[in-house]
Amino acid sequence: MITNTLLEEIWAVKDRLNAESGGDIHVFCQQLRDWSAKNLPRNMVVCDPAGLRALLVKEDQEDSLILRENLPEYGRKKN
Repeated sequence: MITNTLLEEIWAVKDRLNAESGGDIHVFCQQLRDWSAKNLPRNMVVCDPAGLRALLVKEDQEDSLILRENLPEYGRKKN
């Protein structure tokens, strides 16, 4: 018996979706595609894996440190 109410709700939804699809993953995926086409916004951007990789590389480059060519002398303040 599950005592956490959140887990109870999650498992109840899982069981309901399983019953609606008759336990067939192919039917479930088709129902999910139909629901997505009907309920998700049309202008939602979905990236392909190559696009996501390029976005991650760009974010990594923006977060990387930049080495300055002229370092301040030891003991002097940076300008």
